Amino acid sequence: SRAGATVHELQIGSVVRSLASSGQWLAAAEYDGTLKLWGLSPVTSPLTLRGYCGTDGKDVQWSADGGGLAASGSQAVVFDFTGAQPPHPYRSQPWRPAAGKPDSVPRVCIGHRAAAVAWAGGEVAPPPTDEWPPDPATPPARLATVDPQGLVRVWQPRSLPLRKGGQGNPTQPQLMKPQLYTFVRQDATHPSGEAAEPCALLWLAEDTVAVGYASGEIVAFQVT
Repeated sequence: SRAGATVHELQIGSVVRSLASSGQWLAAAEYDGTLKLWGLSPVTSPLTLRGYCGTDGKDVQWSADGGGLAASGSQAVVFDFTGAQPPHPYRSQPWRPAAGKPDSVPRVCIGHRAAAVAWAGGEVAPPPTDEWPPDPATPPARLATVDPQGLVRVWQPRSLPLRKGGQGNPTQPQLMKPQLYTFVRQDATHPSGEAAEPCALLWLAEDTVAVGYASGEIVAFQVT
């Protein structure tokens, strides 16, 4: 409120490392990579999301259309909110989340450590409530990641192909932790070709992603 009074108090039960809001959802990341998710209109009991891929909770970002929640870690992970549900043999039960609701099966940006994540597209807008996307011509959302050595990669984690897999023993599929794997579309290194510690990552335009380096440089890369 304007008087500074408490509007809501949410309990997570552990240390919060980062927060991100889509307008309809609030995501809180813990140090072990667990994501807690509250609906905001109205405030709901928290949901728990886990990527099982080394998520560290340092950086959590919503896509501009509200359809994806990405988190940094040993591999970046994306949770889909579009209502799409690729079939997966390790899903615990058949279900189809509605548009604007999370799919608990994570999409893992495979094979690349993500010190930071950033979506193309600018400010977060409220997602639709009936169908996704609102315009069939809407291009797939692009996610940029940068690793501790400054290697930038661009992904489209809501686009096919997605490889099915998971954590656990495949001979006991009922106990498997399902995952969907997405693959890099483009990458770039520091112009010197050497490792360079990054300190910031953001999109300047739909086709341009920039990295700030600890050396004092800001380098922009064009995405095709």
